[in-house]
Amino acid sequence: MANAKRTRTVKTPAAGKVASEAKALIVTTEKRLRVTAKDINARMEKAKKYAAQADDMRLSASLRLAEAKEACDAAKMPFRKWCENHLDFGWQNARKLERIGRGGEDKARAALSDLRQRAAIAQKKSRLKKENKQTSGSSPETTKAVDMTRLEQFLDAHNGMAEGDRKRFIEDCARNMGLVTIPADSYINLEKVRKSFEALNRSKVDRIAAGVSGNLGHAKAAFDALAAADKMKLASYAADIIGATVVMPDFGAE
Repeated sequence: MANAKRTRTVKTPAAGKVASEAKALIVTTEKRLRVTAKDINARMEKAKKYAAQADDMRLSASLRLAEAKEACDAAKMPFRKWCENHLDFGWQNARKLERIGRGGEDKARAALSDLRQRAAIAQKKSRLKKENKQTSGSSPETTKAVDMTRLEQFLDAHNGMAEGDRKRFIEDCARNMGLVTIPADSYINLEKVRKSFEALNRSKVDRIAAGVSGNLGHAKAAFDALAAADKMKLASYAADIIGATVVMPDFGAE
């Protein structure tokens, strides 16, 4: 009976090189991302402590998370596992921030602003619900709380409209109140015209106060600059033109 042939898999040098390079990439990426994780954690901690810097800190963290996601993908590392191992906050929050950071700084800033507004509205709703439960009857406080809830409902509905519908709705509300709406760019131009007109009026008032308004003012200024004899000649000349006579008063007559 013939001996069965034995086969074995030989690892080629090329395959070993690829595996070695992949491992080296993971090690390098993990080392670099330790610094990234430390920076993200620090920014999120500042966002909790300092309200004035919260938006900027979350914005920076979202952009850094987007960078970390790209690095993990390039090294074929699970991004979620990296977040859970290195970040001081939960995966859901990290994933949300990373998605925001994907669009770049401008889009991320707008998305964070929208999230902040929605969170504020939700917080107000929650607070008002608690207040409504604690308040009985139809006291002024209850009425105020109900009105605020309606306002929040209106804001929710308004934010859900398309841009064109929001514009038409606001224009209709303004007309019903006897008002008009002016686009921002037109308002800026109107402000420029108004300020130029005010500056022109101030300049005119200043010229009148100084006695140099128009041709008459210039003539008076020129007359005041003449010598006494020349003033008499000019007065006689002007009198002849209008058919008048210049008479000097006789202060010695009784």
